[in-house]
Amino acid sequence: MQTTPNTIPLPNPPPSPTAGDWVFLATLNENMIDKEHTLTNYRITWMMSTQAFLFSAFCYILISTTGNKHEELQKTAIMLLKFIPLFGATLGIVSGLGILAAQNVLEVLERERSSYRDVLATLFGYHEMPDIGFRRVGRLGWTRFGGIWPPRLVVCAIVLLWLFVLFTRFGIVDRGA
Repeated sequence: MQTTPNTIPLPNPPPSPTAGDWVFLATLNENMIDKEHTLTNYRITWMMSTQAFLFSAFCYILISTTGNKHEELQKTAIMLLKFIPLFGATLGIVSGLGILAAQNVLEVLERERSSYRDVLATLFGYHEMPDIGFRRVGRLGWTRFGGIWPPRLVVCAIVLLWLFVLFTRFGIVDRGA
C-alpha cells in the first residue's frame, strides 16, 4: 500500500492492460454495437406494426360508422376517431426518441471502436488492424448517412400524418365543407 503525505492509504495501481484485455474490450464493443443495431430494428418493427394496426382500426371505425344511426355507436366512434390519432402520434414520438437514442449510442460505440482498432494495431505491430466487426470503408461511408435518415423520416411522416388526421377530426383544419 502506498501512502500520501496525509497518511491516507492508497491501493496499488492496477497493472497495465494486456493485449488480451484490449481484444476482450474490442470484442465487447462489437457485441454492444450489434445489440444496439438489434434494438433499433426491434423498435422500428414494433413501431411500424403498431402504427399499421392503429391506422387499420381508424379506417375501419371511420368506414363502418359512416351513415350508422345508432347514437351510442356514433358517440363511441367519435371518441375513438379522436383518441386513435392522438395515441398514434404519441407512440410515434416516443418510438422516435427511442430510435434516436439507439443511434446516438451507436455513434459513441463506433468512435470507441476506432480507438480499440488503433490500440490493437499498435500492440500487434500492424499498420492497420483488420476490422473485428462490420464497418463501412471509405468509399461506402455515404451509406451511413443513407442508413441513419430513413427511420427518422418515417417517424416524422407518421407523426405528421396522425397530427393531420387529429386536426381534421377536431375540426381545426377547414376541410372545405
